[in-house]
Amino acid sequence: YTLALKGAKIGELLRNFRLKRAAQILKEDGEKVTQVAYAVGFNNLSYFAKCFKTLFGVSPSAYAKKSS
Repeated sequence: YTLALKGAKIGELLRNFRLKRAAQILKEDGEKVTQVAYAVGFNNLSYFAKCFKTLFGVSPSAYAKKSS
């Protein structure tokens, strides 16, 4: 039995919420990518970067540069 909302698994929803929060922090606060990844609950930086790029189409560092 899989809990789902519009076809997305709960884990995916939570991960995407955390990634969107990370993007918001990168855009508004200009924090370092490493600090942001840990702040939103990612312990593996390469996994964070991979998921971020999948969702936003650019790496977290490129996103931060583009937003500044």
